[in-house]
Amino acid sequence: MILANHLKYLNEQIILISTTNEYPKLPKLLVENFDVIIDFSQYSREELQLIAQNYFKKYTQDFEVLNLSFKLFEKIISKVEQLPFPGQLKKIIKNSLALSADTPNNF
Repeated sequence: MILANHLKYLNEQIILISTTNEYPKLPKLLVENFDVIIDFSQYSREELQLIAQNYFKKYTQDFEVLNLSFKLFEKIISKVEQLPFPGQLKKIIKNSLALSADTPNNF
């Protein structure tokens, strides 16, 4: 991997910070070049549900799709076996509500 080979020669006075939501897919050769790896995926199910509910409330107002049932959304979210992390939740909810909006200009 070209990037991993170049990281070996990086000036030691440079601090390189990298983020990804696809850590398991990174090549081991690349990961070995980092001194510290911090996993921020320590969300409880309740926290992810609360985050999803907050996104739903925000985007139903933003896209003027207020006729959607919050209780139905809560029920759907409670049935999802594995909730995605906040970044993915935001994209899924925002895009779904944007496509449900009466006026496409709101997106």
